[in-house]
Amino acid sequence: MAIPADVRTFLAAGELAKPSARDTTVRTAALVGSYAALLAVAFSTHNVVAWVAAWVWGGFVFSSAFAAMHEALHGSLYRAGWVNDLAGILWGLPILNPYAAYRASHLQHHAATHSETDSEPMVIIKGVGGYVATFPLVVLGFNALLMASLVGMISGHPPSYAKRARRRHLELANAAAFVAFFALVVVAWRWNWHVVAEVWLIPLAISYFAASAFATPEHYGCHYAPAPVFQTTRTTTSNAVVRFLLWNANYHTAHHLAPSVTGRNLPKLDQQIAERCEFRERSYSGYHRKLIGELLRGEIAESPPWADPPRVSGDRARTTR
Repeated sequence: MAIPADVRTFLAAGELAKPSARDTTVRTAALVGSYAALLAVAFSTHNVVAWVAAWVWGGFVFSSAFAAMHEALHGSLYRAGWVNDLAGILWGLPILNPYAAYRASHLQHHAATHSETDSEPMVIIKGVGGYVATFPLVVLGFNALLMASLVGMISGHPPSYAKRARRRHLELANAAAFVAFFALVVVAWRWNWHVVAEVWLIPLAISYFAASAFATPEHYGCHYAPAPVFQTTRTTTSNAVVRFLLWNANYHTAHHLAPSVTGRNLPKLDQQIAERCEFRERSYSGYHRKLIGELLRGEIAESPPWADPPRVSGDRARTTR
């Protein structure tokens, strides 16, 4: 979709695509430091409540790593491209998401949002049971597909969506980083597997639930292409803590309209386009309560027009919320 003229003028005047290394550093330090502090309390007190708090917050921090990768692939963390790529690789390691493959997939997602050639998962939830099953299976399955894609890339068999946006050196560096990471995990596991589980595996599992909760509203139940971005994408304004964790990617319509705008500047663009957005929610919890209510009433999101068959008999379709 072409950016409206008034928005182009607004973007040019505000320098909204300019990354801030300072903002990135502060946010990174806050995320990593807060999780490390909670772990320190848990290890020193051996208190169950302290451990639960550390694991839950760790799950949100790990889900934030996914958002940081997203910022990196759009060049929004730092001015230098190679620094963004390095940051993307490092953020992806603990959440088992290969940055090089995610980068190629996500760029295709932007080129074909909510269309037949969209490279990101497009699931139609047909009941509360299906809704529950998406946590954490969608994110886990997506990561597995991306890992397989990275293997295909370095072995000369990339997926079709990756052929246009490949960077051979990035793929090899990402693969090497994962080899080193898994070697470190093996050594740590042999040293003390309890620590590996407590510091990494438990919050990682929680993060898949959180990431799915954050990702579902972005396009689910919206119109399909060739509808404009104001109709294919949803913005969830949420609260300051969630916005911080998501690096402002919750302003998703603004992001899809102008992907070059950095996360810290997306709220400004959102104010400019808010009245044109068809799908907006105030909170993630409110969105999910509404979705569960619709599923209980048998209201199913409209299937893609290219699906065969397009609908299960008996489903009551709806196209908007």
